Order: sequence, then C-alpha cells, then structure tokens
Amino acid sequence: MHNHSEWFVGGIAIAFGSLVGWNALVYSPLLYRLRTVAAVRKRYGRQAACGLLLSVAALLFAAGAMILGGIRPQYAAPPTAEPTIESGD
Repeated sequence: MHNHSEWFVGGIAIAFGSLVGWNALVYSPLLYRLRTVAAVRKRYGRQAACGLLLSVAALLFAAGAMILGGIRPQYAAPPTAEPTIESGD
C-alpha cells in the first residue's frame, strides 16, 4: 500500500526525468550550461553531453518507477512481525 509521500516523490522523480530527457533532446541551453555537462560537451562533444543528460533522465525515471512500484533495498524494508511460538508446557 502506497502512502501519499511515495506517490509524491515517485511522481516528482518521473516528472523531473521526463523534463531533463526532453530538454536534453532539444538541446536546451539551460542544461548545457551546467558545469559538468559543459565540461563533457567541451571535451567529448555535444552528443556525449546529450548522452550524459539522457542517462541522468533514465536514472530519475527508473528511481520514480521503483518508488511507485514499492521496490526497496533490504535494509529499507519495514520490519515484519515474526510469529511467536507458544510452548505448550
């Protein structure tokens, strides 16, 4: 069962992933002025910078899908109640 915060965070991650992916494909000057993206673009070219932004978008989209799907690492899972064994003494 999802609570409202999981829906909100998952939706925001998917929305940001979509936004970054779209802006990467249309070569938005705002994203290509970011320091790391600009350095990749200067050294390896525009396609590599686009690939970097698309990989960030894919990670955001995947994280949002995992949050909405309820997939969690083992350490983040809520504790389960273990059945008690009653001895019949």
